[in-house]
Amino acid sequence: MTLAALQHCHSNALAASGGLRLPLRSRVWRGQAGEFTGGGTGSSMDFHDLRALPAIDSAIAPDLTRLPLRANAIRVFLSDLLFAADPEPILRHLGQRDGCVVIFSPFLETEARPPWSGNYEFIDPERHSYHPHRIEPATLRRYQAAYADYFALWKQHTRRHQTAFARIPAEEDFVTALFREAVPAGALEPCR
Repeated sequence: MTLAALQHCHSNALAASGGLRLPLRSRVWRGQAGEFTGGGTGSSMDFHDLRALPAIDSAIAPDLTRLPLRANAIRVFLSDLLFAADPEPILRHLGQRDGCVVIFSPFLETEARPPWSGNYEFIDPERHSYHPHRIEPATLRRYQAAYADYFALWKQHTRRHQTAFARIPAEEDFVTALFREAVPAGALEPCR
């Protein structure tokens, strides 16, 4: 990532944080009896960066069972969700111990509706391998249907688990996309 790209990301993040916040006001947040939760803004939050976990196959769901989850906590899961897994055990685990779950799933429009036609060489960056494929119109329709069904399944399961679920298009202005997708989903709320 170039310095200019990093500065652009930083300015987008600042703009978003000035107008949006996590839905912390929707519940009463309290720790365990006698538990010290810190004295400053953010000091009562635990952050678990899954990038620190050992590398896994990109087609396999991350093993979230290794994360120590506090009771009565908000849990934010940021993932493209492009792994072969049933959402049920992931959502059940994240929601345990009265957790409030928020999922942000960034995506590319070209991933959802690719303009493929003809011969392609797909690259698996995790395995550093190349896979030649011929994409016919019927293959493309099956891919698009499977993609739509997969995210419809996630949406269905997140509703069942009362989880805020926002798919965020990466090509659009970041703040505009968050207001349009994350606020109605309950994943973020506007600052008043």
